[in-house]
Amino acid sequence: MNILHCVQQGHELVALVNLHPKPCGSEEIDSYMFQTVGSRAIENLAECLDKPLYRDIISDNEEDVVETLVGIFSRVISDFPDIKAVSVGAIGSVYQQLRVDTACQRVGLESLTFLWQRDQIELLDEIIASGLDARIIKVAGIGLDESHLGKSLAECRPHLLKLNKMYGLHPCGEGGEYETMVFDGPIFKKSLVMMNSRVVEHASDDVFYLSFHTMTQPKEGNTMDFCLPVPPVLSDPFDSIDAQVSEPVHINPRRWCVTPWQAEKISNDTFQLTVAGDIEHVFAVLESFYAEHEFTLAHTRHVSVILSDMQQFASMNKRYVQYFNILNPPSRLCIEVPIQFEAEITVFGSKLLDGSSKCLHVQGRSFWAPANIGPYSQARLDFGLNYVAGQIGLLPASLTLESDLVKQALLALQNAYRVVSTIHGGGNWDILSATVFITNQAYHSLVQEIWQQTEFASVPLLVAEVCQLPRGAVVEWALQTFDTNLFEYQSTIDENDDFVWPARRKNVAEGFELQFGLYTFRQAPTARAPASSKYATIYTKNPGSLPDFQGQVIPVLNLWISRLPRDTVVQSLA
Repeated sequence: MNILHCVQQGHELVALVNLHPKPCGSEEIDSYMFQTVGSRAIENLAECLDKPLYRDIISDNEEDVVETLVGIFSRVISDFPDIKAVSVGAIGSVYQQLRVDTACQRVGLESLTFLWQRDQIELLDEIIASGLDARIIKVAGIGLDESHLGKSLAECRPHLLKLNKMYGLHPCGEGGEYETMVFDGPIFKKSLVMMNSRVVEHASDDVFYLSFHTMTQPKEGNTMDFCLPVPPVLSDPFDSIDAQVSEPVHINPRRWCVTPWQAEKISNDTFQLTVAGDIEHVFAVLESFYAEHEFTLAHTRHVSVILSDMQQFASMNKRYVQYFNILNPPSRLCIEVPIQFEAEITVFGSKLLDGSSKCLHVQGRSFWAPANIGPYSQARLDFGLNYVAGQIGLLPASLTLESDLVKQALLALQNAYRVVSTIHGGGNWDILSATVFITNQAYHSLVQEIWQQTEFASVPLLVAEVCQLPRGAVVEWALQTFDTNLFEYQSTIDENDDFVWPARRKNVAEGFELQFGLYTFRQAPTARAPASSKYATIYTKNPGSLPDFQGQVIPVLNLWISRLPRDTVVQSLA
């Protein structure tokens, strides 16, 4: 199905790749990564598609999967040096997606994952309607048995939907409930015919699969006659939000003179480091800091990058790629403000380990949310606190910027929402802080209108005007979310009519206590809020008037919170 989407999106299928069990071993090896039942039919399947086939054996050590994929992708590139991408049929497995993405990145290919995070009932119906003859060849889920083997998805659809309602079975089998093989389809030059099939009961209870041989037979008719539905750019609830944009206001941004500097805070194995200067200087300091304090890049959870000129994004990103070249990189935010040095980078992280930590680092094109345009993760969830990478209004399938300004702002927020929903895995979550960067003060009312029509309208929205955003975007949303099973929070207003938005962790891990605060000031702040925070970011229109503060300071052109103008806002983790 994903190959059909790739073809419809303008890509040409060049070759097929297959990893299979050892020839003398069992057909079913219970791989977390690959489907192995039906692997005997792959050579005939390649004949049906009239494409060359590249094969390799699955290693006994599944941790070697990335190296195996890199090797086989390299063989294909050697024969077809012009190939650009790999079609990946993953729907919801971050485990699979991450490893294929990593292998693709290693050899300079892009992954195309147009089924990623799709609604599975909707996707099941699209597969059936597409003309693909997909049949079940393995069952391993409650309510499925050997009687379903060999049947088409169309035949099994009513039963699959019944099991979905009764037990939560994944309609497309993404939870391993069943596996399929395609015997015919719109781009097939020949069809696949099953022969000599027999049912095999696997070692595990209630797991059955078909062992079979195949042959090919000619087919007649137009093999390219198909048209797949494409999900709309905006979906519920964002497609029903009504907002308007005002005419842009043209101003000359102020510039602040700030000399290269750095500040670091380390306590309880948790750290925040801010470094400012030219790009090479910044990364040299980062390398020295990590080495001196025995931190690793894997300890880093979030990075914010401030540039004096977005034209430097490419050179910064090139250096960033070299430095943060790890499997699960931190999330990242990038903005331009009028400072008089090349870059300021702040890293935040901890040595403390959490068994529930998650990282969402999806690099493939899809209809879900944009692939990252740098070596960073969409989100990083540690100790119940989720750092989301800044999201702009890129169209996920093409990675081009939505041209309509209202849709661009909505799409950027939808992208952030989908990232958050995915990393929390359907669990209970809420928004801890919401920041949106705009490139013109005229967009302030637009983002406020959008926010007030979401389910999170009660959360104060921090709006900061900056000079530029990546890719020329006009809006970038930056969210922090939390697991409501681990945090509790409430909002209050103090005697000075300044908002205070605290959240405290319920179950504190040993050596790790977390409290979040959002403080706003209509004038330059006193030292009380920054001084009370171990780790804080200050957004301000008046950086020169701040007290002596060792932390991240982001100078902005204008600042609002809950529709009210402010001079300074402090976001603190204490």
